[in-house]
This record gives sequence, C-alpha cells and structure tokens, in this order.
Amino acid sequence: MKRTIIAIVSSNPSVLGRIATLMSRWNLDIDCLTMQKLGTKEGTSDISMLINVEEAHQTEQLVKQIDKLVDVISVADMT
Repeated sequence: MKRTIIAIVSSNPSVLGRIATLMSRWNLDIDCLTMQKLGTKEGTSDISMLINVEEAHQTEQLVKQIDKLVDVISVADMT
C-alpha cells in the first residue's frame, strides 16, 4: 500500500541521509523522495516521501522513528 509521509526538518546536510538510513533498516521501498527549502521559515526544509508498505502499522512505527531523529521538527502521514 502506498503512503505519503511529509517531514519538516532543519536544513542540515546529514538529515536526508539519516532518514534514508532509517528507511533501509526497515527494508522499505521509496517510490519518490523530494526535499525542498521552505520559504516561510529560514533554515527549514520539507521532505516528501512516497513509500510502499505492506501493513498500515508499519507507517505508524516509521513516523514515530523519524520523529525521534535529530533535526526533525515534525512528521506526519498525509495519506
């Protein structure tokens, strides 16, 4: 099942790598990944991920894990 996850993060070079590492640990397929700077707040970026999960509870657990990462301001499942 396809899920869209949006994360607001601090614009640090390592934050995208941390999220990608977390996804690989969970053995999840990333269908689409975009990162763009937010114009509303200086030093923040928006990461949008389209992932393919087998069960809905995997998404909930992934959101909780991403939220624990350093430099993540907020994260939500937008599906």
